[in-house]
Amino acid sequence: MLSTVRKIVLGILNASVRIAILVIAFSLIKKVCLTSYDYGYRVFSERPMTEGVGFDNEVVIPVGSSAMDIGKILKNKGLIRDEKLFYIQVLLSSYRGKLNPGDYVLNTSMTAEDMMKVMAGADREENEDEEESSTAASSEGSSNVTVDVTSESGAIDEDAGDNPDAGSSEEESSEEEENKSTDGE
Repeated sequence: MLSTVRKIVLGILNASVRIAILVIAFSLIKKVCLTSYDYGYRVFSERPMTEGVGFDNEVVIPVGSSAMDIGKILKNKGLIRDEKLFYIQVLLSSYRGKLNPGDYVLNTSMTAEDMMKVMAGADREENEDEEESSTAASSEGSSNVTVDVTSESGAIDEDAGDNPDAGSSEEESSEEEENKSTDGE
């Protein structure tokens, strides 16, 4: 009888330990999944440190700095929350390998992508492209086209400005009248 009681107690203890291990394993898996999801979500939607105006911070990026080094500098300046997250954002962005050393003024209301854009010099390139395209557009638009919108009487035909065919319809109708009168003779 004592041996059967002992077997039952050991069986219950064994089952309890297995259940405890499963509960701990499930809890760890759940925590890893939630943390991974949160981290993955933040990679693409990380909000700026402050909403609205924010504060300017002068940042010096030394020559030879890696994306992780830049992330540490930005975190120490209070511009980002997590340097590892910044590193992943750089790896997944189009600015990978394009961040330049130098002195920058960055704002706490900027997103990580905005900061990468500044450090990659993309905003300067966009401004230069806009200036070039506006210069080209103004030089193309400088050619004057003169449209004659006068009627046969020499007065300005106001309808011709809105409808380029308006002046020609009068001419066509007068031609039709002449054709009818010559056909009748």
